[in-house]
Amino acid sequence: MFVELVTLAVFVAIALIVVVVVELTQRRKGEARPTLVEAPLVEGVSSEGRSGFVRRLLVLGASIVPQTEKQIDTIGRELKRAGHYQRDALIEFLAFRNVLAIGMLCLFGTLAAMADPGSRLPLPLAGIAVVTAALGYGLPRLLLAQQASRRVARIERGLPDALDLISMCLSGGLTLPESMERAGSELAEGRPDVAVEFEIIRRQADADSVGAALRNFATRIETPDTRALAALVSQTETLGTSVSKAVSDFSDAVRLEHRQRAEERAGRASIALLFPVVTCLAPPIFVLLCGPPVLKLADFVRNAHEPGGPLNPQTLSSMQPLEFDDPYLSMPTERIGGDGRESGFTASAQPDDRDRSARRRRGVE
Repeated sequence: MFVELVTLAVFVAIALIVVVVVELTQRRKGEARPTLVEAPLVEGVSSEGRSGFVRRLLVLGASIVPQTEKQIDTIGRELKRAGHYQRDALIEFLAFRNVLAIGMLCLFGTLAAMADPGSRLPLPLAGIAVVTAALGYGLPRLLLAQQASRRVARIERGLPDALDLISMCLSGGLTLPESMERAGSELAEGRPDVAVEFEIIRRQADADSVGAALRNFATRIETPDTRALAALVSQTETLGTSVSKAVSDFSDAVRLEHRQRAEERAGRASIALLFPVVTCLAPPIFVLLCGPPVLKLADFVRNAHEPGGPLNPQTLSSMQPLEFDDPYLSMPTERIGGDGRESGFTASAQPDDRDRSARRRRGVE
């Protein structure tokens, strides 16, 4: 066991040395990868991050598994869609995912190394280590994507109500940033995700412009409604048209589109439910319709060969043969010729060859 522990310690030490060397090489080349995560995820929004030794550990944990710039940018967009706007949200997510995967691998790898080599435990434990490491690396990304999709859906559902409030505030004489601030305060309890996004838009509008803030909002959420809203506000600012009327019309259009989407989903749901309903209802119907005849047939087959049954050999042997009455023999006699003798058949009643062959086929003769 001592040899296995020494081997594991050497492996961990070599891995840490490789990570430190890679980190120093990146910083020397001026390609410090955490530059993408040191800035706030949302420009114009101040967010306090971790500092000191804890942050350096997070950066080191996030750098254990190499990531490309495209992968880091994709994860950053998903964090924005999920509502994680903290300064260190990206490095915390990467550090958590990497440490979880490597921790599971080291834990079960240690158990596999400490197990008895003559037993069957090392190989299953090694497989469990690989599987848990893969789950620890991929599961946080799946959970993040699911959280982001749910939040985006909540924002889409609350956007028409928020636009109605903004339209009323614009009609009352407020500016668009003030209307968003007022709508965000009113929706803080019912639609907190929309309220947070409106607060971000207001702060970015104070720093730049409303059009730029709405374009950033559309980039963060990445939905057709948000992109259309950003284009609408930019167009009204350029042309100088009424923002209140445009926002009100856009709110009605978005609500109509959501209603149409709901009807489309309802139509697809009815078709999707057809097969489960048929699958669940067909077996009981077949049982109710075919069950009694099948049971009766089974009882007949089971009891038919028993004593007294219709298919029992003794019953069949005791049955009397069927007797048939010959209609020609029961017909009245008539005199034929002039000798006065009576014949059992009349001339018209005597059977011909065709009737005799027919009776022979029926087994009468």
